[in-house]
Amino acid sequence: MGIGFSKPAEQQVAGTLSVGDRAPSLPGVQSSAKKFVAFLRHSGCPFAEATIKSMRHFSSKYPDIEFVAVTHGDDEITRNWLDNIGGTAGITHIHDDTRVLHGRWGIGFSDRKHFTGLDTLASVFLLLFKGIRNREDTGTRWQRSATFYVDVNSTVIWAHEAEKAHDLPDIGQAIANH
Repeated sequence: MGIGFSKPAEQQVAGTLSVGDRAPSLPGVQSSAKKFVAFLRHSGCPFAEATIKSMRHFSSKYPDIEFVAVTHGDDEITRNWLDNIGGTAGITHIHDDTRVLHGRWGIGFSDRKHFTGLDTLASVFLLLFKGIRNREDTGTRWQRSATFYVDVNSTVIWAHEAEKAHDLPDIGQAIANH
């Protein structure tokens, strides 16, 4: 069936988090560990899949960093999608079906150009060569994605809010520079 282009009501959204800001807490996540937190667009999105696969790769290289993926939409469909793309080994998964956590971290909706431009469609095509594709989806494609690197004091030391759907975080560079 797919999630289509219907735009649901947007959650309440706080101001955008920037480097130096204190990050809100996340349920089940250690407050005293470095964290790499990714808020994904929607389950089934090829760019979300690419982010999960990158996080899995880096979690094995940096076991002292807690990698956290935050999803929304239907929990069962999301868990099936995660299993189908190789699971979440090395990643703490938080399901935020109402997108309240997204809002607390300052991540709201995008506009249509965010996910319909030719550059985004071309990026989807290029991901096919890596075995990454659109899959059964849930949530809303209007949700913007963002990633944050947070230190042991819960201070944001690196932030990346996607300008377009295909604008993926450079996890390796973020970790190497901090």
